[in-house]
Amino acid sequence: MENQNIFVAVNLATLNDITDNDDDIKREVVEIYLAQTVINLTEIELAISINDAAKLYQYAHKTVGGSSICGMTAIVEPMRQLEKLGREGNTSEASPILARAQNAFTAIDAECRRILEK
Repeated sequence: MENQNIFVAVNLATLNDITDNDDDIKREVVEIYLAQTVINLTEIELAISINDAAKLYQYAHKTVGGSSICGMTAIVEPMRQLEKLGREGNTSEASPILARAQNAFTAIDAECRRILEK
């Protein structure tokens, strides 16, 4: 019996659905997603460091959308929290949430690599 307590960073059903379960398309989507999310996380970190709430909102919002569409579920909730902080003009509480998002992204990256190895 499978361990149901395993943390799932990626909703494979969603990823399979948007790629028609085609391995080549899946690889391309994952590579684009991972590269774009690295950029977004870097921009969010910069926005927090310079107290730019609008930029925080912009990049968190982009990440929520892309992550949701691709099934990268682990990062969505912390990104929604960052999005909310940005919308409220509050960057002072964002750093610990960004750390959670970065940890979620690490899990997503590892899970995507396992998925693509299959």
